[in-house]
Amino acid sequence: MHLTLRFFGDIRQNEVDRICGLLSSWHPGPLEFSLDSIGSFGKRESPSVFWLGGSFPEEVSRMACELGRIPDEKGQKCVNRFVPHLTFARRRNSTPLPNLDPPCETRGLFEEAVVINSRLTSGGSEYTFIERYDLH
Repeated sequence: MHLTLRFFGDIRQNEVDRICGLLSSWHPGPLEFSLDSIGSFGKRESPSVFWLGGSFPEEVSRMACELGRIPDEKGQKCVNRFVPHLTFARRRNSTPLPNLDPPCETRGLFEEAVVINSRLTSGGSEYTFIERYDLH
């Protein structure tokens, strides 16, 4: 699972360097969160990504806003309100739609931020960790 602060797509190295610069100076300390809701992305009748939502510290939204000022692969900045969530599953179109109930409240702690290169392949997502940053 991961909390996505911003998805950029295929961007140039100088934009990756800007992202890394922001995260390298971000030291809010460990960030507590709780999860108590479930949702999905994609078409309503055939969602492709499932996520857990809940309560996250304001510091998470502030960093997402900072990252939103960096253009994505289409040159767009993210000006929409950030809705924090933890992605936990992807569904291929051929698999049956799961019946998912909201979780019991679960608490956790973020202690690092990570810049990840994700590549969606026919075999699923492949993740390469570019940089890790301790939040302490």
